[in-house]
Amino acid sequence: MTEAGFVKAQSDNLPKIDAFMMTAYFASNPDFTSAEIRGVKAARSTRESYGDSAVGYVQVKRDGDICVVKAQMDYT
Repeated sequence: MTEAGFVKAQSDNLPKIDAFMMTAYFASNPDFTSAEIRGVKAARSTRESYGDSAVGYVQVKRDGDICVVKAQMDYT
């Protein structure tokens, strides 16, 4: 399932991010609209347990100071 150049992501090989970084990403990315940010999915995703069932598989690839993280999301 892991793509070439990627390794299975674990808590010790993922970049550290915080809520402010996520907010800045969503605000600056044209793939997300303010309606989506305010929507039900956004509110539901803030629950602490949400990621436990939503994230299916995560892989990470590092190239110098660039880190690419890919995840399979299971939407319900």
